[in-house]
Amino acid sequence: IRPKKGKAHRKYKPELKVNINLSYMQIKSQTLFENLIGGIKERELPLDSVNIEITESCKIEDVDYVVWFIEKLRSKGVEISLDDFGTGYSSVRILQQLPADWIKLDHKFVSKISENPADKIIVKNLKLFCYHGVNPEEKEDGQNFVFDIEAGVDLSLPCVTDNVDDTVSYAKIIKTVRRVAQGEKNDLLERVAQRVADELFAEFDKIMTLNITLKKPEAPIKADFDYVAVTIERSR
Repeated sequence: IRPKKGKAHRKYKPELKVNINLSYMQIKSQTLFENLIGGIKERELPLDSVNIEITESCKIEDVDYVVWFIEKLRSKGVEISLDDFGTGYSSVRILQQLPADWIKLDHKFVSKISENPADKIIVKNLKLFCYHGVNPEEKEDGQNFVFDIEAGVDLSLPCVTDNVDDTVSYAKIIKTVRRVAQGEKNDLLERVAQRVADELFAEFDKIMTLNITLKKPEAPIKADFDYVAVTIERSR
């Protein structure tokens, strides 16, 4: 936008937002702040219509100065974005320190999380007394069932923050599985496992994949066996 043309653009597009990319090397300049604000005003743009995108072209050495720079801009109404987080020198620690309004995640960074996270939360041999089975007496008398659950969750953030809000509580997973399994009565293990998967995805948006094995050790079958079971694998 050329000088004194911002007002004209805003007249026809009041929602107009202007993004300005800055690198750490540029931010290090002691005159950048005044020049930046002066340039925005010269173009007759409201400060709250401007978004500064900070790129990670090199390692941020003076974090305190960058925090000061960002906070000063935000005090003027300018929005701050961290651009393409996950491609270069970014880290979760930097993410915690910089007071940004927006974080633009690089698509490669996101795809690694969403496709098939290697990190898992595991609940093994969860024993629940439930009322499932094709035979009427199974729904009347009930029997023991055993759940093995592997939830694919990216755990890189809680590994750094040590904050339970950044992960999925296995205690809450167990609570959800118990509520679902001991609620509606079903004929098939397949249906029970699917209901559990649906509810876990609905309640915990951090879970990207699920592997659920549901065992029935007391199935009314005249045979010598440890258990019968089904395993389902699901992803968002």
